[in-house]
Amino acid sequence: ANKWNEAYSQAMLLIRSEEGGNLIWKLGQTEQHCTTCANLDGIVARASEWEVLDVHPQGADNPHLECGGWRCDCSLSPTDQRRSADAYGRIEEAIL
Repeated sequence: ANKWNEAYSQAMLLIRSEEGGNLIWKLGQTEQHCTTCANLDGIVARASEWEVLDVHPQGADNPHLECGGWRCDCSLSPTDQRRSADAYGRIEEAIL
C-alpha cells in the first residue's frame, strides 16, 4: 500500500510540474510528526521546486525527511492557493 502512495505522490508531482501548478504540503493522520514534516506543513510551492529540492512525502528512503518519508502519511496536494512567501527558502531551511 505504501508503494501505491509513493507512486501516486510522484505522479502528482510530475503532472503538476509539467502544468506549472502549485502543490501544498499537508500533514497526514500520523499522531506524531517528525520535525521536518511539521515544518513543511502548509507550504505552497511550485511542483518544480519540490522536485528540484527532492522533497517527497511517502517516498521510501528520503534523506531529506527526518521520518525517512515512509513513516508518515503526509502528502503534496494540488492547490490553487498562491505560492508561499519565500517557499523555496523555507523548504531548504526545513530540510537542513
